[in-house]
Amino acid sequence: MKYRMITMGAMALAMCVANISAYAAETTYDGKVTKVSDQSLELTDSEGKELTLTIQDDTKISLDGKACELNDLTIGLKVRVTMEQGEEKIVSIIEAIKSNATFANTHDGKLVSMTGNTFVMTDENGKKHSHTLMTNAKVTCDGKPCKMGTLKAGMKIRVTTRKNHQDTVIQIEALDQNTEFV
Repeated sequence: MKYRMITMGAMALAMCVANISAYAAETTYDGKVTKVSDQSLELTDSEGKELTLTIQDDTKISLDGKACELNDLTIGLKVRVTMEQGEEKIVSIIEAIKSNATFANTHDGKLVSMTGNTFVMTDENGKKHSHTLMTNAKVTCDGKPCKMGTLKAGMKIRVTTRKNHQDTVIQIEALDQNTEFV
């Protein structure tokens, strides 16, 4: 009986580690489309860096939350691209927005408190939400890279969460001096 419990515990731990490493195995960029061709997408990311990315036949592409084709994306569209780690510059997901103000899984609110990599925010309706910040999450303040520890309670923030895990944050944009998000 003890052997079975140890084995079950080891299997559960292995599944958790595999799950965590799968989350860390993605890289996400936000930017604007500068060029679209047959199997590539060029964009300027939020830091002004130009990227040329390879599009596969199985790349999932959406515009305002609806499936679309690569040729439906136009220059100037705001996009979020996701790539599997180790597959540098090969895109697995492209989310584009034209009519929508923000990407899916993006939430605006105010920072309430932080403890380690966990923080509490209020949404636009004043409801509190607790989130966990991923280790490799991108954090910016007024459009410039910063550390989570520099953010203060009461700051306006925009968080982006994982698609299937609304409590896990992959990006925080904070405003201190600026009044609007980019």
